[in-house]
Amino acid sequence: MLGARPSHSSAALLSAVVLLHVQAAAAVSFQVLVPADPLSAPLGGTVLLPCHLSPPLSAQAMQVKWSRPQLGQDVHVYLPDGSEVQAERYQGRTELLRDRIQSGTLALRIRNLTLQDEGRYLCDFQSNSIVGNATLELRVTNDFFPQVSSWKVGLFLFLSVCVCLLFFPACYLWRVQRAKRKSSNLTTKT
Repeated sequence: MLGARPSHSSAALLSAVVLLHVQAAAAVSFQVLVPADPLSAPLGGTVLLPCHLSPPLSAQAMQVKWSRPQLGQDVHVYLPDGSEVQAERYQGRTELLRDRIQSGTLALRIRNLTLQDEGRYLCDFQSNSIVGNATLELRVTNDFFPQVSSWKVGLFLFLSVCVCLLFFPACYLWRVQRAKRKSSNLTTKT
């Protein structure tokens, strides 16, 4: 009889330890961090999109996905088995930098940037029990045709209209005055 009690007690203790371990694992949480300000890179250039966990946790056993949510497409995915899946559109242009994956950093490098690469990117970390993500903005600049803000265009148009409104009446008045002088010169000569 005495021997049976410890087995029940051991089973209860083991159940309690497993329950605490599961609760502790579920209590582990993280935050995904990306730059708050938009990143800019030149057309045809290369950009590095940083993404990391806080606090630093190993992401080696997680799925990490970079995607374009507004387009509904995955860009590059790291799977828990260490393999990667790359979208066809990005074949040969994207690379996951995994050298700091043990500390929760998995950056995405995009080469040969196109104007279609501009927009929002979602960095998504998923483990068995927890999920975290963050979005960053990428702007692709074209030095040949620089992007001009709309208020600058509006100001330019406003000033152009003002100059025209002043210039054409001034020219008209000048021509009228010149014609009057010519006619008065002709009348005085005759």
